[in-house]
Amino acid sequence: MTPVLDGLLLIDLSTGIAGPYAAMLMAEMGAECIKVEPEEGDPSRGLPGFFVWNRSKQGIA
Repeated sequence: MTPVLDGLLLIDLSTGIAGPYAAMLMAEMGAECIKVEPEEGDPSRGLPGFFVWNRSKQGIA
């Protein structure tokens, strides 16, 4: 079965919780998701759920 969002490219520029969480859901439904962070890293990296909210994504700084 083909994932619902297969073939969709999503560029994630969000920080915090809501944006990364929404992008995570779309990535898990088949979208190719690229998280773009500043060179110093996402300010949310210190939050306990950062790696959960940003799973299934590729990253670039």
